[in-house]
Amino acid sequence: MNYYLATQLYQMFCQYILTEKQLDENSFPKWVDNQPSGKKTIAFIPNFNSSAKNSTEKQLKSTSETSNSKLLTKTCKRCTRNFYLNSCDLSYYEGNSECVFHWGKLRNIRVNKSIEQKFSCCSNGANSSGCEEGKHVHDGDYDGQGKGTDLSGYVETHSPKSPLELLNSKSSRNIFALDCEMCYTTKGLELARVSVVDLNCKTIYESLVKPEAEILDYNTRWSGLTESSLKNCHKKLHQVQNELLRLVNKDTILIGHSLDSDFKALKLIHKNVIDTSVVFPHKLGAPYKRALRNLMFEFLQRTIQEDSDGHDSHEDATSCIHLMIWKINEDLKSNKKQPDFLKLNQTAVAGQSSFVSTKSPVKLTQSESILLNQVKAKIADGQYVRQSQTAYTQMTGMVNSKTPPSVKINSNS
Repeated sequence: MNYYLATQLYQMFCQYILTEKQLDENSFPKWVDNQPSGKKTIAFIPNFNSSAKNSTEKQLKSTSETSNSKLLTKTCKRCTRNFYLNSCDLSYYEGNSECVFHWGKLRNIRVNKSIEQKFSCCSNGANSSGCEEGKHVHDGDYDGQGKGTDLSGYVETHSPKSPLELLNSKSSRNIFALDCEMCYTTKGLELARVSVVDLNCKTIYESLVKPEAEILDYNTRWSGLTESSLKNCHKKLHQVQNELLRLVNKDTILIGHSLDSDFKALKLIHKNVIDTSVVFPHKLGAPYKRALRNLMFEFLQRTIQEDSDGHDSHEDATSCIHLMIWKINEDLKSNKKQPDFLKLNQTAVAGQSSFVSTKSPVKLTQSESILLNQVKAKIADGQYVRQSQTAYTQMTGMVNSKTPPSVKINSNS
């Protein structure tokens, strides 16, 4: 893809980037205030779910009260019963009871002209005992106010150091989709796999990650990960962070579904975000979110996440790309959203022989001014209309193309 076309596509996607308010409403991690510049080390999660907050506050209180004892008390996410970890090394206490739970969700089912609630996993009623057994798990300790056990170690995408670096950087003006898979450990949910794809659905980064703490559940039904998957994996979270920061900077647009969960697992702070759970909102509004598989089936008539071995992070990432390209196409056809360059293009086509703009919607950097001047030249010589049509055609082609097969995961480095 040539540089001018890439810039135009970037501007098309920019219209869907989450605002600062939307980032907070969807609990994307950010830095705790009042930290010295250049020394930000502690993150916090805004708009933390109140019910989860109260539950976790109790855990933190219980943990502090028993700090001198041998056991830490936690509340199981699945069955809501208390369980224990050994305080010396956070290992799972052997005397814990078995966790009996339903892995499915309650659904309203019509039975003999009445509505009953039944679990999707076993079709049993709402008051039935669990259909599966395992270890107790928890998401992690956090009280919504910057207090918790897992809020350090965050990194933030950086700005290019110079306009020249911005022009030449592979991560500038790029658009990637990202998806992660997590497993349950004694620390909570920890990152176990990450996939990044570009607009052509080509995998540009993929890796397994070795969790720091003892693994309680590989979450295979959802993550597709097993004990054998991570057996020979030695890559740590900080290595993945460093590799991603070489690939992504502040200007890079990252697309995903409920990306806040991925960012928390990656311990990543980034604001140039397009979240398909926000672009395609639930009819009941927040905090409800539509499932990615349902969005793909409704809008693109494609079935995903059907593999009995669990989700594929590569498939989920490419699905987000397809959804956004479909959304942009639909909005362009209905004139709901148009990037500034298309509006300027329409003015040029209407009879203007040169580029005219009374004011810029944003303050441009030196490098952006260079790019804008290049686009002005294209409009002036009439080539821009053809390039706009090329961009539109290419996006339509990507929507209709088949998702390429996953590449082999690189688990060691």
